[in-house]
Amino acid sequence: MDRCVLLGVFASLAIISGVLANEAKVLMQITQEYATVGEVVTVSCEVINSDPGSTISIQKEVGEETETITANKILIGKYLEKGRFDYTVTPMGESSMYTLTINGVTYEDSGRYTCILVDHMSKSSVPFDVYRNTEHLAFYVNGTEVEKNEQIDLEEGKEMSINCTAGKALPYPKMYINLGDRDITDKFTKHEQLIAECVHHKECLLHAYYNSSLYNHMYKARWTENGKVVKCKAIIEEQKDQYEHGFDQTETQITVNVTHAPVVNCSQSTYYASLGKNFVIRCPLFTNPELSSDDITLTSEDGSILLKPGEEYYGLSFRYTANSELGKPGEVQMTWQSVEQKQLKKYDIKASNIIGERKFTFELFRADDTEEPDNPGSASMTQISIFSLVLAAVIALVNH
Repeated sequence: MDRCVLLGVFASLAIISGVLANEAKVLMQITQEYATVGEVVTVSCEVINSDPGSTISIQKEVGEETETITANKILIGKYLEKGRFDYTVTPMGESSMYTLTINGVTYEDSGRYTCILVDHMSKSSVPFDVYRNTEHLAFYVNGTEVEKNEQIDLEEGKEMSINCTAGKALPYPKMYINLGDRDITDKFTKHEQLIAECVHHKECLLHAYYNSSLYNHMYKARWTENGKVVKCKAIIEEQKDQYEHGFDQTETQITVNVTHAPVVNCSQSTYYASLGKNFVIRCPLFTNPELSSDDITLTSEDGSILLKPGEEYYGLSFRYTANSELGKPGEVQMTWQSVEQKQLKKYDIKASNIIGERKFTFELFRADDTEEPDNPGSASMTQISIFSLVLAAVIALVNH
């Protein structure tokens, strides 16, 4: 190769190297990519080899939206008014440091921060997210949000779903469901009845179907579950020790109260009483809520008798005793003092609550006071006794 050509190449390379060495560029740093509410975070842009009149801008991107925070040495009005932002510019020889300080970060400060050297089309970006604790933790029953600590009245036998929704949280919280004193989270997870869906910058949902059946993803209310407390917990455990704010356990709960239609369950519908004697019938009565004296009556089919608990009518008294023990029935009791012929009739026990009215019908008959009939083909004891006496007399005469 010609010597002149080589010298030209070397000279060109030297010029290019000099240009590259003096190329303007921007380097960006952030004190931490994650923070909790209330912390102080600093975003720094080091601008190297920029012209004195170059335009420097710090912007924040959230999704498809972009906001300008600074323009050269000035905070944009919106951010200046918030009072949480400080902006300084420090010359450093061939470079300058542009520093944006956020005092007491909030959730809205999350985003991607970009430092742009506009005249040179050079930029640098850093992501930043504020950890969100689960401040809003809510129960939804059949799709409707229920206030914390509210009592849910469910009609026995009906099906319903419960899900618990945690607000946006970073890192994603661990969700727990408790039924009474039992942690049932793993059971639902194993049966795919507890589904956690956490999407970045979106809600973290936990769907807990309140039931223990693998094949039934809804909760079928049972009276024995009455008064059960269902708790939903959200706990942020990741890097918990490194931060001071927002990592306490969050919990909400509801009380499931199963409304049971009143059901009288006497052992039979026909009874036999002896005239002139006392007679008592006791029947369990299942109901929730408890019944008042106006909610239950004893009536006769012919309309001659109408009694409420605690009342009496010509020797017939009516009583209802509630049972305060969970899942146990109360009892209705009818007592006849010296049964009379006119009391042998049909009776209705009627009970009603918020679900509706139910009744149980029974009939009182006269008992048969005569002795039981003899067995076919056999003599009675009286006949046997007379025959024995006659036979003994005959034998005595013969021997005489």
